[in-house]
Order: sequence, then structure tokens, then C-alpha cells
Amino acid sequence: MNDLLIYSLPAGGLSNAIAVAKEIHTEMGMQPEEIRLANGVRVSYNWKDVKALETGDLNEDNYISRNKIL
Repeated sequence: MNDLLIYSLPAGGLSNAIAVAKEIHTEMGMQPEEIRLANGVRVSYNWKDVKALETGDLNEDNYISRNKIL
């Protein structure tokens, strides 16, 4: 089993969680295995979709539906 590091972020939804994940990915080269939202929905971190989310080519709902972990 890998070590586990858990952050609880203030309300702000997917965008705040993605911002933190992206910063860690940029600085450390590590990607989260999953992002768990306040409503319990789990999504994977998808670098291509993160870029699309940032440019407005993808909205949060579409990101979640495309990357939801079942």
C-alpha cells in the first residue's frame, strides 16, 4: 500500500481541488489517484480535461461525467 496524504479543502468545488492538484503536479510531478468532492462523487485527475476545463472548452459537469470513478 502506498502512503496516503489527505487534504480537506474549503468549499469551492472541483475548480479549487483541481487548482491544488495541478500545482502539486507541476511542482512535484505527482498526480492524485482521485479527487473526492463534498457530495461524495469521486473523479480521476485527467490532465487533458484539466486543460480543457481551464480554457472553457469543458465545464465542471462535463469534467465530472467524463472522469467519474464508479
